[in-house]
Formats: sequence, structure tokens, C-alpha cells
Amino acid sequence: MRLISLSAAAFVAVGGFVSTTRAGDFASSVSDYAEGTFLTVAGQHYTQTSAALGKPSPIVGAGGAFAGILSPFNGHYEQNELVGFGLAGHITLQFPQAVGVTGSPQIGLFTSAAFVDQDYPNGSTGANTNTGAMDEYGAQRTAIVEVAKTPNDFRSLGRVTLDDPTNYYANATAPYQFPAPDPAVLASFDQPFTGSPSDFNNKNFAGVLGVLNGSAGGTWLSIPGALGLDAIQYVRISDPKWQLPDGTLVDTRASVYFPPPNEFIKPADVFLDGAVLIPEPAGILLLSALCVVLRRRC
Repeated sequence: MRLISLSAAAFVAVGGFVSTTRAGDFASSVSDYAEGTFLTVAGQHYTQTSAALGKPSPIVGAGGAFAGILSPFNGHYEQNELVGFGLAGHITLQFPQAVGVTGSPQIGLFTSAAFVDQDYPNGSTGANTNTGAMDEYGAQRTAIVEVAKTPNDFRSLGRVTLDDPTNYYANATAPYQFPAPDPAVLASFDQPFTGSPSDFNNKNFAGVLGVLNGSAGGTWLSIPGALGLDAIQYVRISDPKWQLPDGTLVDTRASVYFPPPNEFIKPADVFLDGAVLIPEPAGILLLSALCVVLRRRC
């Protein structure tokens, strides 16, 4: 009878598991970083590793004359908001605690990726959604992403295309709005975005937010069970490459904005704004405990 009572109580608890999901953890420290071969037109470097920690800042260009909200058309560019690395460079992020692997989208990477506004300043993607990287270099940024439970056992998730932008306010009315909406409805950095830039084709700003459907965007990755990890606490991003539309990977690209004789050749690089790791829902953990109580397979 005691077993039956305990099981019934557990079933009652499981009934509300959807609302008990713990919030995701943002990266809390950088355990390893190398800038690699890195080059910008004006010579800036983005080596402040703390810029990759915590939640991305809501305002782009804060304190400046062109301050605006962080939106899919308005990504961060400031040296204190992004950490950058180039060829042969890398960054290793540590999260506050190890999180169990779910097999579903669980790692969110937020970069400087932003869409080209075809109807500035109203926010429109046009018929073919392009990021700034594709517009200027005819290619997208990619990198190898690896995960680990312990810092000496990284396993690769393969090469990832980092072309999904970030959105901070779910109730913004314009892509460069300032000040921010008041009252504000924040987009969720715990809600994986599983679409791609082509999903935003022919969308105005309201349509772009509709595609995101409350998510803060970003590039989301799953950890497959075949990788052999039951939990992860570290994410390493390395080996930047430009990826051409036909899938070819190259180390450098020429900017269409700086043709010869003032040609600018840019090594492949990544600009990271933040990363989040979401746990499995608390209800799933409770269901696992219930299976143990009942001594049966679920």
C-alpha cells in the first residue's frame, strides 16, 4: 500500500511537469581561448572573453548616437559585447553545472549574425534572406562545435553554420527601436529556434518576429545519444571557415565593399555574443524517478 500511495503522488506531480522546467544556464566562464589569425577593416580586436558570458545585452550601441534594440536586423558589433577569433582560434565555454543530455535542441549559440535590411529602417528580408556575412563576403561563417562533460573528453557535433540572428524583445515594433518597449515582453533564450534564414524570406519585421514565435533566435544544437555522453558542461567552438553557397569551405574571402586596389581579404572568423545550455524538463526527471519507484520500464 505504501508503494501505491507513493506512486499515486508521483503521478499527480508528473501531471504538472510542463511548467516546472528549470531555466537554462548561460556560459559562466571561459576556460580556454586563442584569437588565432584575426583581421578587421579598422584593426579592432575582440579579445574580451567576458563578452561571451551571460545573456546578450538588450541594447546595441548603448550610450551612443545610434543606440537600438538587439534584433534580427541589428546585431552587436561592440568590442565589449562580442568575443572574436579567427583561423586556428578557438574558445571553450564552461557552464555553471553539468546538464543531462536530452537528444533535443539544447545548446543555443548567439553570434553577431544579422539580416540585411532590404527596406531600411523598417526591417524587411526581401525575397532571399541574406545575412551581413553573405552580403559582404558571399559566404557564411561556420565552425566546429564540440561538447564535453569533463574538460579532457570533447566530442564533436560537426561543423555548424552560424547564420541565425538574435532577438531580445518579443514585442518590439521596429528593428532599431530605442528606447526599448515599455512594458517589455522579452524573447525567450530558453526556447530553441530550429528554423533557418530561408524561413524569413519575404518577411517584414512583424513577420520576422512571427517566425521566431517568442524565441530569442540563435543557432541551436542537439547532442545525440550516439555521442556517448549522459551530460555536458563544456562547449568548444573552433576551426572557423567560410562556407560558400555550394558548400565549399575556404579560409579567406574578399569583401565586396573593398575591391582592388584597396582590397580587403578577411580570414574566416566567429563573433560570439553568448551561449545557453538548457536542461531536460524537471517533469522528465520526475518521471524517471517514478519509473524507479514502480520498478518498471517507462
